[in-house]
Amino acid sequence: MSRNVDAFVLWLDEVDTQHLSLVGRKAAILGELLSLGIPVPYGFVITDYAFRRFLRINSLDEKIQHFLDVLSSEKVQNLALLSNLSNKIKVLLEGGRIPQEVKREIICAYNRLRENFWPEIAVRSSAVLEDAPNASFAGQLKSFIGIHNIDGLIECIKKCWSSAFSLNCILYAERMGVRYESIHIGVCVQVMIKSRSSGVVFTANPISKSTDEMIIESAWGFGLGVVSGLITPDIFIVDKTTLRIVDRRISKKREGYFWDASLKQIIRKELDNAMSLMPSLTDKEVKDISALAIYIETHFGRPQDIEWCIEKGSNRLFILQSRPITTI
Repeated sequence: MSRNVDAFVLWLDEVDTQHLSLVGRKAAILGELLSLGIPVPYGFVITDYAFRRFLRINSLDEKIQHFLDVLSSEKVQNLALLSNLSNKIKVLLEGGRIPQEVKREIICAYNRLRENFWPEIAVRSSAVLEDAPNASFAGQLKSFIGIHNIDGLIECIKKCWSSAFSLNCILYAERMGVRYESIHIGVCVQVMIKSRSSGVVFTANPISKSTDEMIIESAWGFGLGVVSGLITPDIFIVDKTTLRIVDRRISKKREGYFWDASLKQIIRKELDNAMSLMPSLTDKEVKDISALAIYIETHFGRPQDIEWCIEKGSNRLFILQSRPITTI
């Protein structure tokens, strides 16, 4: 597969884990999963090459490098100064102009998604620390869902870029002992799956450390409530050999996050008593998620933390992300 190192935009089926420094870890993994025939929401990635072009056109390289030199010299001793510098970088990045040649390719790719699917998209940061293969900025970078026009997409792209320079990311990189020059940033743009249920599956038990069982967490709608801690998910513990559910804990899910087509946004919706007590997955869906998760774990050769969703209406299963469990 060609590395396409001078491409501004690449489709997910054009990339895999050979392209880490060009598209970031999230996009590279999704491309790899697509190549295996695993259902992944289709989309494209704005490459690190496009980000570097954006920096040059806006004369931001030297300014950001100056800030990074100060950050490095401070060694995270002065958090107020670090926060101030981080905010200055954010203003520079979000106020910059995306070069016309880059914007043209982004618009073309987005229009292709609109024509073949629907206008609503998810926009997610995809970064990699080149010198620290176990560091993926998990949970540190920005993601946006429900974006439905090109202006919103352009704004989100710049916010994804700037999120890599947030105070949390700066502190994280410092702990990893990595300079920002070796951080590569892609932005993944995919069709937004209107989720009936969503959650995560751990292909090993991160609490007991057992590799003989997996844990699935699930809730109605989008996963925003689970991530924020506002919703207690259903939990299914599955034997990895037999795919038998050995334990289940069905919570009372008082609300969920769902797509509202008339408002063109995700809304928080109270659930009636029957739905709140109903399992958000059928036993067959638990088995299907488990089997796919084992396949992904086998391919990458280590336990995985996998985000998934089930589409409303079709009940199709999609994989949204996969990353190693670093605590086992």
